[in-house]
Amino acid sequence: MILEEMMVEMGGVRSQDAGGFEYWEVDDVQKYLEGVLMERKWVFCGRRGKYNELKPQKSQDDLKESGNREAIYFTNNPVVAEFCALAGGGKTVGARQNSIYMSYDTDTRVVDYSEVKLAVEFPENVATEGFVYISPAEGMEAINGEYLAYQPRKPDLVVKIRRQDLKYPIEKVEK
Repeated sequence: MILEEMMVEMGGVRSQDAGGFEYWEVDDVQKYLEGVLMERKWVFCGRRGKYNELKPQKSQDDLKESGNREAIYFTNNPVVAEFCALAGGGKTVGARQNSIYMSYDTDTRVVDYSEVKLAVEFPENVATEGFVYISPAEGMEAINGEYLAYQPRKPDLVVKIRRQDLKYPIEKVEK
């Protein structure tokens, strides 16, 4: 099943803004991304901005092995992608923290999350909307639960997420 067929099955609508940027809207973003996860072919990149092509850039996370590489950072975790889409760009939200334990079973198509913690230094600056970019996992380097692409990529599909779509609270970073 391809991404657009899955989107249509969930009642998704293709939209285009005045600048020509194309994206999809669906009532339950997390459920759609979980369906994509079950296919095990695609990964997600959450961004606040609108991009027709994602380009490698340095991450702001020097604490992890892959954090300072010039790459496009993807994840297979729908909630992490949604969080990054709304709280991306450390300059506006300050420090970010996320901790999520995710398990899934492709046979039963069930995804479980536990101990979900999403936090930013300045929660008042979390965006009201953002976008999750879906791209094939093929050709990426998998490292510490992330997927890194070192060349520009055009996403296969873009999904708009609104702040109210995220099913978990974004708290203030505890110092």
